[in-house]
Amino acid sequence: MAYPELYKQINCDDIIGRMAYRRHRIEYPPPLYPPDALIPNFTMNGAMPIT
Repeated sequence: MAYPELYKQINCDDIIGRMAYRRHRIEYPPPLYPPDALIPNFTMNGAMPIT
């Protein structure tokens, strides 16, 4: 017995086309330090020092 609510038809050409192009600009080389707004998350609110 098939479950029609779980069946989904997909278009593989659209999926592969989306994967072929990057939406965001990639920074190269990566920054040496995280952005100031992300430092609390990066250091677990200061528990892990940046060396």
